Amino acid sequence: MISLYYFYIICFSSAVFLPVESQIISAPVGSTVVLPCKWRNITVQTPHVQWSNVFETVFERKGVEIYEGEGYENRVDVPQDNLLKGNCSLVLKKVRISDEGVYESYMSVKRRKRASTTKWVLLQSIELAVYDGAGVKNPRLQIILLSLLLCLLFRRVQV
Repeated sequence: MISLYYFYIICFSSAVFLPVESQIISAPVGSTVVLPCKWRNITVQTPHVQWSNVFETVFERKGVEIYEGEGYENRVDVPQDNLLKGNCSLVLKKVRISDEGVYESYMSVKRRKRASTTKWVLLQSIELAVYDGAGVKNPRLQIILLSLLLCLLFRRVQV
């Protein structure tokens, strides 16, 4: 019975559960996609926004200074005019299959009014699903569903 318990843990841990505030955005290869983000109730003179995935910083803007992560050069932007209005959405051009994954946006804010230290506040978490022109999506969802089905079938065999 204990081995069945561990089997369930392995099966269900293979599924990735997103936080409640997360969104899923789909985009075809080669297109331009906007990963939405808004900020408010944060007092900053010069907004400093960062977008990252689990592997690296994808894009960062503080005023006119920008950083584009490796592989994202000339493909990403958070337009400064939009950022000053509270829109920190990431524009990603020429979408690639390798762009698929979870992206998170952060805003740098001062800890106290007169403090020089800052902290990063999570604004948004977005999962980007990329598919080719034929409409074939990444098989991750199918793999998760198949894993859950196998768990249920295995359970019936054990009972």
